[in-house]
Amino acid sequence: MSPWWRERLVVRVNARELRVARWSRGPRRVCKASTLVPVAPTTAAEPWRAAIDTLALLLQDKRWRTGHVVVEVSSPLSRWLLLPASTELATDDEWKAYAQMEFAAVHGERARDWELRLGEQTPRAAVPASAIDLALFVAVQAACSQSGQKLDSLEPTFSAVFDAHRAALRTPVSALAHLEAGRLTLAVLARDRWHALADARIASGTVAALEAELVQADALGGLPPGPRRLHVIDESGEERLPPKIGDWDVVTRLERPAGQVQPVGSAAFAMRSGG
Repeated sequence: MSPWWRERLVVRVNARELRVARWSRGPRRVCKASTLVPVAPTTAAEPWRAAIDTLALLLQDKRWRTGHVVVEVSSPLSRWLLLPASTELATDDEWKAYAQMEFAAVHGERARDWELRLGEQTPRAAVPASAIDLALFVAVQAACSQSGQKLDSLEPTFSAVFDAHRAALRTPVSALAHLEAGRLTLAVLARDRWHALADARIASGTVAALEAELVQADALGGLPPGPRRLHVIDESGEERLPPKIGDWDVVTRLERPAGQVQPVGSAAFAMRSGG
């Protein structure tokens, strides 16, 4: 059966809350219900543990049983890298091994316990890679299985945001920034190819953080001349953005209310259950 003809539950997970939405079946899905579920503070070593325990309880609630679940993991619980273009890597396994090595170089031995996924591998182009804790992935699978529901996909929130807004990145130099509380994820594209990918904390204000990452992307060289447009998906609401940041025109696109994020399905990054 086509995935469009199934109801679907979409849950965005962060350490503080779950944003939950139940979507109707059909090619033009409608949000039938949504809610915001707070997550109790925890002293657990894993920052995601309390959130996934809350998710497991939610999935047992008949009001949220659809049979098919999409879980999106917030930026503080995921990591990103942009792998340089390579003519020596040919297979998925080779690219994944390379990504594992690069994540370990940045984050140390803990990266060995991460589940990795790669974006589309285009010849002579950089490849985005994402990672989450493998234990988080296993815990989400278990929560779905125990509730009798199928995990359709598990992906970083930025993956879903990028897929939903990719069509808007039409200028020769375009960027997409996703803002969450205290966190920034930024992709810069040059003529529809990945140029830079940043995953950073916001320490001294949103505008300053965006400007710093855009300057760093420009410093890499190779950006074509012409208009530059920065699309900002703002879930933080912490700081009003100006119409321009440096040479970049800023277009702010506020996310929908809590949980109301259209499930688009990410062919590039989704971590599928395999079940």
